[in-house]
Amino acid sequence: LDAFIASLSNLKSTKKELSLDEAFAILELPNNADLNAVKKQYRNLAKKYHPDILNANNVNEEELKIGVEKFQKINEAYEKVKKHLER
Repeated sequence: LDAFIASLSNLKSTKKELSLDEAFAILELPNNADLNAVKKQYRNLAKKYHPDILNANNVNEEELKIGVEKFQKINEAYEKVKKHLER
């Protein structure tokens, strides 16, 4: 178990951090979008890719996996852009 936990920690630390341009692209927004536009787009994407929504729409297991990965990227991108714009 300890080895498994350590391997997960290594995965997190080796994961490439998103650039600001990549984050805007994931959110499907131009780089000059303001915070309100970012929040609105995040909500729209969350309505489409949130795992609970996908489950409610009875997607198959593969689609759910892809949706969860996409939602994780959306969250990461949102946090990156929000942090940048709130400075």
